[in-house]
Amino acid sequence: PVRVTLLGQEPCPDLAAGAMINGPCVILLDFGVVSPGWVQFTSADLGDPTGIEVGISAHAGGPVKRLAPVRHGEIYRLEPNPELYEGVRFVWIHVAARAPWRLSEVRLICQAKPVNYVGSFACNDALLERIWYTGAYTVRACYQHAYMGTILDDRGDRNTFSGDAHVAQAVSLTVFGNPDFVRQNIAFTPGPDDHNGILSYSLFWILSIAAYVEHSGDHASVAGWLSSAEFILNRANDLYDTEFHQSWSGWDQRLGGGFEFPDSPQTRDCFKMLAIRAWREFAKVLERTGQVELSERFRDIAARRIAELRGDPTWVARVGLFAALQAVNAGFTTQDEHAAISATYGADPVDYTFISPFHQYFVLRALARMGRHDEAMRLLRDCWGGMLAHGATTCYELYRPELNAVMPHRSLLDCSLTHPWSAGATTWLSEEIAGIRPLAPGFARYAVTPRPGPGLERIAASVRTPQGDLALRLDTTSGLFELNAPPNTLGQVTIPSGGRRIVEVTIDGVRVWPSDGRVPPGCAAIRDDADGIHLDCVRPGWLRATVIYAGPLPVPLVPAARTYRAQYLGQDCRTGGSWGGRYGALGHQ
Repeated sequence: PVRVTLLGQEPCPDLAAGAMINGPCVILLDFGVVSPGWVQFTSADLGDPTGIEVGISAHAGGPVKRLAPVRHGEIYRLEPNPELYEGVRFVWIHVAARAPWRLSEVRLICQAKPVNYVGSFACNDALLERIWYTGAYTVRACYQHAYMGTILDDRGDRNTFSGDAHVAQAVSLTVFGNPDFVRQNIAFTPGPDDHNGILSYSLFWILSIAAYVEHSGDHASVAGWLSSAEFILNRANDLYDTEFHQSWSGWDQRLGGGFEFPDSPQTRDCFKMLAIRAWREFAKVLERTGQVELSERFRDIAARRIAELRGDPTWVARVGLFAALQAVNAGFTTQDEHAAISATYGADPVDYTFISPFHQYFVLRALARMGRHDEAMRLLRDCWGGMLAHGATTCYELYRPELNAVMPHRSLLDCSLTHPWSAGATTWLSEEIAGIRPLAPGFARYAVTPRPGPGLERIAASVRTPQGDLALRLDTTSGLFELNAPPNTLGQVTIPSGGRRIVEVTIDGVRVWPSDGRVPPGCAAIRDDADGIHLDCVRPGWLRATVIYAGPLPVPLVPAARTYRAQYLGQDCRTGGSWGGRYGALGHQ
């Protein structure tokens, strides 16, 4: 349904039956969800559209945000770019004084690349499901015909950039299981290009190759990317000890505030942590493709840089919060270093909330690697859940939870309403809450380590692998645990405790826990710890277990207190005159 508001003329017309426009007004239409498409309206008697302009939301702003429509007979179409379409949710039709005319219809015509949803995520928490599918739809709506970009145009973001694409590609593999399109996008995206001085984006290109190979098992394509990858990794090592220029690291003030303060120490430290991760992860790819000598070279570079870092016992406090979290994502930090990060930066959600959901995804990953899943879940609800509470139907480019109080109307946001690189929560839910991820290329070996917990008792999820679908279903209230693994795979599977005590586990009618030393059906070994019962080398096919739990269900999480170091004084919307020729007396552009 389309909601219609008419400003300046009464009564509000029913556009489904057409409307007579008798004088100056603004018609605001809300199509309910951001869609890739173009806007047009029909009138048999309008004639020359002089005095009429059409504007849309989810555009990046700039000179083509609001334009006169182009006439095609009785159809008047907004044409902001040669491809015609943009991300559209809200539409404004601005009518200046002119003779009365009849508006017959307003139509949003959508176009999108066909793709199937083959992955899935469901649970007893409707908000988590909405977050997963909102992120999935965000990436899907932004597909271009031959690559992954976005439905923005005038800022240049319709192109594909390797840093942005890293997150979009991860979601694509999780939800759509389309490694062929991801491979095509990696090849299409310039790897060694500095992307206007954003050196870290080249490193994200390396990490995208590693993630693609892990998911698809496609080692053959690496040869075509090898020379570019080697150039990037060598350059990162050459730059590591220099005052290199990193033009952008993030919109957050701690990361330079966009392009305002580009070469801050933490900006450079973030690049260094990303370089260590790229050396380590690509070394694994090289080893599996037979490039043993080159693999050892980059592994040795990473080890040397880590040793240099640890030469300063205060390195955790020195590098800054986000750089420290990127070190965690690089996979080399110890439990003692995790404790130092927690002690140095605390657990206040304000400190761990970044204005960019792109960066917030890496915060979630790091908190999970440190075992701080409850805090990660709170941030997930605050940030992506907050976007949905704000009215989002796709993931915003920029967001903080405080936005809901100070700017409650989503159509006023001065940012993109649809950014695919803000959709990382989708992949995080599949990998960390459903716990499905590859341990060897192509899911030849995989892990399923679901994490039910406070307020989350039922999880069902699936991921498309090269061998077929890997699907999980569990319910800690009834004791159900089911896994269906495709052929030619071996799994490390955890039957989760979910914050309770596991009394007994039965698989296919055979009691396997408490263990009497026998090998359980369908696997090679069994062991336990606080997280649950772990089954090693789970064979393909169905694994059906019945679990008896003891103890109460964990109490649902409550929102954490948010502490601010400065007092919020309110929002001043009062402007006067015509300051700078840009702002008028009404206080808006």
